[in-house]
Amino acid sequence: MEESTSYQVLLNKGREAARARYAALVKLDRQTLTVRVTHFSGTSTQAFLKGTAAIQKIAPSFSILNVNFPAGANKLTRAVYMEGIAVRAGISELSENVVDKRVIWLAQQIGGLRHSLLFPLKVDSVVHGAIGFFSPRPFSDSQLYTCESFLKKAQPSFEKLRHSEGLSQQIREMERSRDELIGSDPLLRMVSHQFSQPLTYEGLTSNPKTQSVEFRGIPVSVTPREYYVMVYMIFRANSSVSRESLALQVWGYPETKGNTFVDLTVTSLEKKLADVGCADVIHSVKGYGYILQKRSP
Repeated sequence: MEESTSYQVLLNKGREAARARYAALVKLDRQTLTVRVTHFSGTSTQAFLKGTAAIQKIAPSFSILNVNFPAGANKLTRAVYMEGIAVRAGISELSENVVDKRVIWLAQQIGGLRHSLLFPLKVDSVVHGAIGFFSPRPFSDSQLYTCESFLKKAQPSFEKLRHSEGLSQQIREMERSRDELIGSDPLLRMVSHQFSQPLTYEGLTSNPKTQSVEFRGIPVSVTPREYYVMVYMIFRANSSVSRESLALQVWGYPETKGNTFVDLTVTSLEKKLADVGCADVIHSVKGYGYILQKRSP
C-alpha cells in the first residue's frame, strides 16, 4: 500500500510539471509481456468523469485501471516496452489493437485524451513499464523537455520503488513457503505452537489472540512484525538472541549483508516500549544481536 501511494504521488507531480491533463503509470510483466495500467492521474477532472460515464454506457465494466494489452500490440507499444524508446503520438495510433475504437473515440471527444507522450521506465537498463502524459492538444517542445527533465529526476525514485516492490514480492513468496513448511512438518508445528500461548516477562505480556503487547496493562502499539519480535524475545528472555535467529523465526529467512530490517524493527519496538514506561529492557549485544533483560539501575 505504501509503495502504491508513492507511485501515485510521483505520477501526480509529473502531470503537474508537464501541464498535462492526464498521466498514467503502466507496468510491464516481463514473463508474459503483458502491459497493465496501474496508476492514473487526473481522475477527478470533469472531463475524465464525463468521458468515463459515456464509455460505461457501451462498456459497463470499463475502468482505466483494468486496461491491459500485449506489449507488442502495435509498432508504438513495441517501441516503448520492447525496445525502450520514447514516443510522441496521437492517441488513436498509440491505442491501435489496445482498446476498442469506440472507447477511444469517446475518450477523445469527451475526455480530451488526444495526444500522448510515452516514456519507458527502466531499472538496471531493463524496461519494466512506462509513464505516459496525455493532453487535448499536441505537446510542445517545451512540455517534452519538461517531461524529460522530470523523468531524469524521478528515475531514481522509480528504481527504488521497483526494487522495494520486488523485495516485498520475494518476502511474500518466502512467507508462503515458510507457512507451507510449518504446516507439513510436525516438529515445526510444535515449535510454532509455542508462540500461540500468552507469554509474560517483567510486566510485559503478549496476547496471541489479538497479536497485541501490554506493559503493566498499558497497550503497546506494535506492528505484526514487532509483535512477533517481542514474543520471540520474551520466549528467550535473559538469553542473547542473534539477528539471524530473529530473522529466521519472525521473517522466515535469514538476514543478508546490508539488509537492516531486523535492526530497524527492534529499534522501533524499543521506542514504543519506552513510550509506555518500559525503557532499557532490550539491550544490544555487539556483533551478535539483542537480549531482553531487566537490569538493575
